[in-house]
Amino acid sequence: MANASIWILGKTGQLAQCFADSFKNETSVSARFFGRDEIDFEEDLFEQLSELNEIPDVIINTVAYTAVDKAETEEELAHRVNAEAVSELADFCALHDIVLIHFSTDYVFNGEKNSPYTEDDECNPLGVYGRTKREGELAVLECATGIVIRLSWLYSNYGKNFYLTMKNAMASDPARELRVVNDQMGCPTNASDVANSVSTYIINCLKEKTEWTFGLFHFTGNEVISWYDFAVRIKNEFGFSNSILPISTSEYPTPAKRPAYSVLSSIKGVFKGKKGEEKTSA
Repeated sequence: MANASIWILGKTGQLAQCFADSFKNETSVSARFFGRDEIDFEEDLFEQLSELNEIPDVIINTVAYTAVDKAETEEELAHRVNAEAVSELADFCALHDIVLIHFSTDYVFNGEKNSPYTEDDECNPLGVYGRTKREGELAVLECATGIVIRLSWLYSNYGKNFYLTMKNAMASDPARELRVVNDQMGCPTNASDVANSVSTYIINCLKEKTEWTFGLFHFTGNEVISWYDFAVRIKNEFGFSNSILPISTSEYPTPAKRPAYSVLSSIKGVFKGKKGEEKTSA
C-alpha cells in the first residue's frame, strides 16, 4: 500500500527516535512524528487529533509518564498521561478504524512469579506508574483495532535509560565506585529491536495485505540478568575501569517499589526479541 500514513506520537523519547531510524529509508509509508508542542497528552487528546483533519492508517503511541518514583506524588498527572489520554486516543482510533499500537510495561506485574510472565498472567501493579499503565492497556484493548506491546528494561543510545546512565557515569569519572542492585531480574530490551520489529510488521500488513493481529503481546530481550549484571556488561563493553558493587534492593530504597522479577515471555509469537523465546541466565 503506497504512501500509507503512520503517525508516531512522541518525538524526543528513545523509542520514538528508534522509530525515526526504522522509517527513514522506507518510501512506501509516510511517517509523521508529533512532539508535545503539537500533541499534548495533558490536554484533550481526542479533540487535538480531530483538529488535524486527517485520518492516518496507523498511530503508534510512544508517549508515557515514566517517572516511576515521582508518580507516587504526581498520581494525577501520571493518570492523565498514562490512562485518560490513552483512553481518548483509543476512542479516536475506534471511531476512525485506525490501527493503534501502544506500549506498556512489565510494571503491571508485582514481580513475585518465578517464571516468565505471559500475556495471560494476572496483573497486580506495585505502584502508581504500573497501575496507570494498566488502565491505559485496558483502554486500548477495548478498541477493536488496538495492539498493546509490553516492554521491559528498555535501553538504547537515545533518551534516558539505565544503559546510558551507567555508560555516562563511568565515562565521566573512571574512579567512581558504582553500587547497583543485584536482586532485581529482567531482560534488557533494545529499543531499536522493538522499533525495527514493529515497523516491519506494520509495513508487511500495509504492503503485503497481511492480516493484522490485535490484542496484547510481549516483546523482550532474550537474556535474564540483574541490573548489576547489566552494569558489568556495560563496563566491559567500553573497557571502563570503575568498580561496581552488587547491593540488595533494601540497600537502595526508592519511593516506588520495583518488581523483583520482570521477565516477560512472548508466547504469542507476534513480536519477539532477536532470539525469540529463548531465555538464558547470566
